[in-house]
Amino acid sequence: MAHPASADAPPVQDIESILCAFHYYRWDLDKDFLGGLILALGGYRALTQTASQADIIMHTRTFYFAHVRGQTVPYGVYRAWLRSQFLSGQQPRIWEWTLLESLCAHRDKLAATHAGVSTGAAGAPPPPPPSQPQQQAAAAAAQKETWMRQLLNAAGPLDVVDVTFTIADSAAAPDWMKAAPKSELYVDRAMAADGDDEGDPDPAQVPYPERFAAIIKAVQSGEPVEGIEQIPDIVARNPTTKPVGSMERPRKPWEKVQPAKVGTLEQGQHGLDVPLDQSFPHQDETG
Repeated sequence: MAHPASADAPPVQDIESILCAFHYYRWDLDKDFLGGLILALGGYRALTQTASQADIIMHTRTFYFAHVRGQTVPYGVYRAWLRSQFLSGQQPRIWEWTLLESLCAHRDKLAATHAGVSTGAAGAPPPPPPSQPQQQAAAAAAQKETWMRQLLNAAGPLDVVDVTFTIADSAAAPDWMKAAPKSELYVDRAMAADGDDEGDPDPAQVPYPERFAAIIKAVQSGEPVEGIEQIPDIVARNPTTKPVGSMERPRKPWEKVQPAKVGTLEQGQHGLDVPLDQSFPHQDETG
């Protein structure tokens, strides 16, 4: 694959405009994107504020943007662009954690409302608030800090904007960022082993997470997506259904009870049970 700086790649100005349009897109207002994002994350119950789910959100954003706008945003190039924005003293919105925190808060609000309705209907007092939210918030903050350090301490040159100073050299950087280690905090052993044999991997070729890659493969090949129930178009035949009911027709006020005459339409429910097929509906019509 050609490098963004090669002759086949679009100019830097075009890359910058695409990255800006991608980053400043209102992801929190796109209902179609949010519905697919929840599915990619495994549903509301699987939402957790972890670095792995933040990576899934970034991959989902790039895939959705390419599908809707027709403009491909490489994963590694966008991470390098975010890093350059922070190093230049700006504070761009990190959509991965903004969306993840909003979805988790909405999930918790729905759960609390449902629990309150259930306990109120039963007449019992609501349960006391759990003692885990503080621990969960601390764990989420640690995950976010780790993810941000991996983003800002990414090795290799930037693909979009040439930044020549480090985090410690930035006057706008906070004290904790200046004191942070300058080396990689996490090294993937599998990627490190491949890097020793074949060189450093291209950041634009970073693979999708396993679950999201399976969804992309299913959509492209037309196969059913896991977790989506397929409803058939055929209605199951009920063998007990009959074209004529068993109850007699109620008489009009002016009608009198008279015995049915043999050989007339009054015999046998006015002659309706003779010509009609009692096995309606036919099996071949529903099959």
